[in-house]
Amino acid sequence: MFAAETLVGPSIPWFTLSPLLTLLAGACILMLFGSLLPQWPRGLYGVVSSATAATAIVLCFFLWDNLSDGKPETIIGDALAFDHFAVLGTITICVAVLLASLTTSDYLVREDEDGPELFVLYLTAAIGGIATGGARKVKKPDSSTSSSVGFPRRSSSTASR
Repeated sequence: MFAAETLVGPSIPWFTLSPLLTLLAGACILMLFGSLLPQWPRGLYGVVSSATAATAIVLCFFLWDNLSDGKPETIIGDALAFDHFAVLGTITICVAVLLASLTTSDYLVREDEDGPELFVLYLTAAIGGIATGGARKVKKPDSSTSSSVGFPRRSSSTASR
């Protein structure tokens, strides 16, 4: 009767997603507490952002150890690839966030400026980069009959005009 009774969603390996969830939690904490609490001590936004990125790096090392058999997997209904390359990309992005957060924090403290917005931007951009890096290729439609948006393809003689 109800569609929810028949819907079977994909299984979600939560530990595999733990670096992404850690970055998301850090961004939410920074934004929520940064907007609701009075001014934080100088540099604390950068410390929280760096600690979040460092935690995600540590979790990636555990994930790397779990991939010792070397077989690539897909997760969340074949939407994301989970292999050594994806974990290495996650580590690289998190190291970049860690270094950018420390550098930005030092600069903002020196210039007597501070706020959580830049650090939340770093963390959410890292989530997007990690998700994009692990995304599986989508099968392209047959290009001989139509273009990518569904319109008929122009012949080569009309395209050269």
